Amino acid sequence: MLNEICLGRYYSANSKIHTINPVAKIIILLLTILLVLLSSDIMLLVPVIILLLTMFLAKIPYKVYLEAINDIKIILLLIFVVCLLLGPITSIIIIVKLTIIILLLTILTLTTSTTEIIYGLEKVLYPLNRFKIKTNLLALNIGLAFKFIPCLIDSRNNILKTQISRGINHKQNPKNYIKITKNMPFAIKIAKAKHKNIKNSMYMRLYNVDKKRCNFRMNRWKVLDIITIIVLIILLVLTILKGMIL
Repeated sequence: MLNEICLGRYYSANSKIHTINPVAKIIILLLTILLVLLSSDIMLLVPVIILLLTMFLAKIPYKVYLEAINDIKIILLLIFVVCLLLGPITSIIIIVKLTIIILLLTILTLTTSTTEIIYGLEKVLYPLNRFKIKTNLLALNIGLAFKFIPCLIDSRNNILKTQISRGINHKQNPKNYIKITKNMPFAIKIAKAKHKNIKNSMYMRLYNVDKKRCNFRMNRWKVLDIITIIVLIILLVLTILKGMIL
């Protein structure tokens, strides 16, 4: 099961991260991502420490995080090559920041069910209703987009297994991975079909985005959630002031 877990899947565990209110969890995620993007030099250690602490508290095997990075290693390599034009140090910093953000998103999906993510997004995006934006529909589409990622990875893995069953050895001849790249459009089509089936099943169950919904299990706000948000805001303000002063 661990080899199949990636961004977009839920990992059931009894941890402090799992019990954080989904609204607080999304706010914490957004604040941490802003902190990552605005941090530079030695200040980048702050979000790194936050990430390591979160990974420890989530009680998820570290192999899962390595698998999530392994799924996008080619994309990270391409970004690194392109960023080399800006200099080796700058490119390394960009890759580190991107890796931190990807791991943060992975932790969110691993510790939060899809219904809780949609609920949290609805509450966080609620102020946009004043601009006549249907935040409930927007939150639903974002939540379903997270489900598209594991569907795509599953389709790619199925193509890989099919090629292995036909005698193609990818370990002895890495060039055979090019064949997977050629077949990626088919994997995307299969993933889109699975994604469409999810939408159709929701319509069959008379799912209505305009109706008020409640979840069977919803984590309550805790004092620690509020303290975490306040600490992140303070760190974010200090990071911005440091950038303005220097």
